[in-house]
Amino acid sequence: EAYATGETVRDVARRKKVLSEANLEELLDPMKMT
Repeated sequence: EAYATGETVRDVARRKKVLSEANLEELLDPMKMT
């Protein structure tokens, strides 16, 4: 969906309110993904 709409994954998740802002920050933290 993010690709199709040109939005970021973070923006789609915020719009759909699937996670809290704190959870989004933790899960989408690039340093934790490495």
